[in-house]
Amino acid sequence: MNLALLIRKWCALHRDQTAVVLGEERRSYGELYERSCRLANGLTSLGLRPQDRVAILGHNSIASLEQLTGLALGGFARVSLHTLNPVSMHRFMIEHVGARALIVTEELYPQVKGLAAEIESLEFVVVLGEGGEIGYETLLAGASPAFPDARIDPDDVLHLQFSSGTTGKPKAVIATHRAWIGETSENLLMLPPLDTTDRYLAAGPLTHAAMTVYFALMARGCSVVVMEKFDPAHAA
Repeated sequence: MNLALLIRKWCALHRDQTAVVLGEERRSYGELYERSCRLANGLTSLGLRPQDRVAILGHNSIASLEQLTGLALGGFARVSLHTLNPVSMHRFMIEHVGARALIVTEELYPQVKGLAAEIESLEFVVVLGEGGEIGYETLLAGASPAFPDARIDPDDVLHLQFSSGTTGKPKAVIATHRAWIGETSENLLMLPPLDTTDRYLAAGPLTHAAMTVYFALMARGCSVVVMEKFDPAHAA
């Protein structure tokens, strides 16, 4: 068992339920699943293979969720970069794990557009919005919406989450598919019973702790209400 198989099952069960909301924009589980499959297949068409490291950099958006889901479907190891870090830290993290691709928002692309020429492993920079050679929406539009059916072992890496680096340089903490299925099961046991009427406010970065319960929510068909940036007044 791996997380990709569970994602396919959950999205089929809750196909018509609202998966994510951002302002007036919303996507059903069926729409989220299709775009996530397209992302996985689009990256594969570039030449990436399961267990290749893919870094993501951007503020919260609806695309944040399809990246979490799509990279898992493709068997890629997600590497979350923190938007408040300097470019030197982005470079260190990408080099440290040998990431082959970077998905970055238009807003933050100017900071990192030179990294592909400086980092040996980094071959592809996909830009969500304008700029760059590979456009995120163009990549998805040209890719298949079919289940990627990647070869994924339960002990393959799902994501690499860097520590804060308070005692030195940040360390990449490994989370496997098996470990995250266990984490999801633990969250479902810990939280009150969830169903399709429940909503989760993602007020913090989805590249960090705010995504911890994401797959548990998906298992029950809950909706994720995304805040692009934390705003106390708006959250209330």
